[in-house]
Amino acid sequence: DINASDLTRALASATAAGGALEAAAVHMLDNMSTRMANNLREEMNEVGKIKQADAEAAQSAVVTAIRAAADAGTITLVMPEDDE
Repeated sequence: DINASDLTRALASATAAGGALEAAAVHMLDNMSTRMANNLREEMNEVGKIKQADAEAAQSAVVTAIRAAADAGTITLVMPEDDE
């Protein structure tokens, strides 16, 4: 389980960071229900500026929850193919 506050802060900070972090946040939002994604987007807009330490802690909590779900077989992580 992911704490809702951690998820909101992780997504908001990743979106603000741009690049690969923003792409990951967009991917997560695109792969959940429209209602949940829209609610999270609203909450992300209301969060405001997030301290770097808080952003890293929230992102770490989300990654830990995702890895736990993958280890439990609840979700499947698709890794990019190695081109070499």
